[in-house]
Amino acid sequence: MEYIINGAGAKVYKDPKKIKQLEIPFLKSTSEDGSIYNVLSAGFIETYPLVTIENEKGEPEVRLLPNDLTGWVLTTMDLKKRGISLLPEKVEFGNINGVSYAEIN
Repeated sequence: MEYIINGAGAKVYKDPKKIKQLEIPFLKSTSEDGSIYNVLSAGFIETYPLVTIENEKGEPEVRLLPNDLTGWVLTTMDLKKRGISLLPEKVEFGNINGVSYAEIN
């Protein structure tokens, strides 16, 4: 089988090249807003960080994240292991000066 179904019910392809990137806008300053997604979960496929989001139809979909959000995914996963679940939640994603961010709204 070329994919698994994660806990949120989304297909996670075993080949990361088959997973679409999350669309993250490039912003000029912190006064601009990034894109907000309903993030159901965060994790990894191989060494690639990813999130499961709810699409426009309310269905779960997996999207790859930029590598500079690896720390955010690790923190989210670590907190969950300690009993603190941050997700599901609305999360704003953006990129300012070449650095991506993820901020829970």
